[in-house]
Amino acid sequence: MICPYNRKAQRNVFQWEQTFDEATGNAKACQQSTIDTFEMMECPREGYAVWYEGRCHYAAFNLENE
Repeated sequence: MICPYNRKAQRNVFQWEQTFDEATGNAKACQQSTIDTFEMMECPREGYAVWYEGRCHYAAFNLENE
């Protein structure tokens, strides 16, 4: 079971692109992009403080949708 709260890894990619007018040398356009990706963890269940009575009680969330 994947835990929706614990992240094993997070990667951030920041990209900046700028184009120039060849005649004047001035910037004519720019674009900025940020991409965030997350690798989620397996739920540790019994090793996790909010896991009791056989289910997750984090923020009153039930992973079994019961």
